[in-house]
Amino acid sequence: MKHLIFDFDGTIAESGPLIYSNLTHYTKNCTLSWNELRDLPSNEVVHALGISKFDLPKLILQIRADFKRKLKDQPLVGGVKEAILSLKEHGYPLYIVSSNSEENIAEFLKNHGLREAFSRITSFFTIFGKSHGIEKLMKEIQSTPKEAIYIGDETRDIQAAETVGIPSLAVSWGYNSEKALASYQPTYIARSPRELVELLCGENG
Repeated sequence: MKHLIFDFDGTIAESGPLIYSNLTHYTKNCTLSWNELRDLPSNEVVHALGISKFDLPKLILQIRADFKRKLKDQPLVGGVKEAILSLKEHGYPLYIVSSNSEENIAEFLKNHGLREAFSRITSFFTIFGKSHGIEKLMKEIQSTPKEAIYIGDETRDIQAAETVGIPSLAVSWGYNSEKALASYQPTYIARSPRELVELLCGENG
């Protein structure tokens, strides 16, 4: 039974609008729509918005703080709760690796009755070093690359999984569009939470 490592924002939490609002407010000159940004790989979004690597820590703090302020109003992705509970019932160990804060994630999951579904939450303070967060978690749970799958909604999630040497499962309902995700050749693509469960349970069988 493989360890399922989830991204959080966009994959579990429907936080895309909040992130887009923060990006446009921070840059103040964004002329790209949400759908246009979704078609761009993660690194190109940063370039298109004129965000430097020195801006990223401040931007991450801003997004974390805004998420915390609006935490009670942040929705789950439709159908994700049922998918997570189904995977848990099938015996999968579930984890989260995210640039959002552990406090925010834990409180959000608690609000939606999902905190007990996840064995561990790993938070890291960067948006392009996710592979380090995955490696840290895998070391803690003593998982080999063959025993894990990373599930995320961005092209950088696919890249992080590839760096670590584990399969990637891209979900098309989050930050990046299916077109952008497919160009990075993830191991699997799920177009709905229900399809996510079908892919994983079929893969396990």
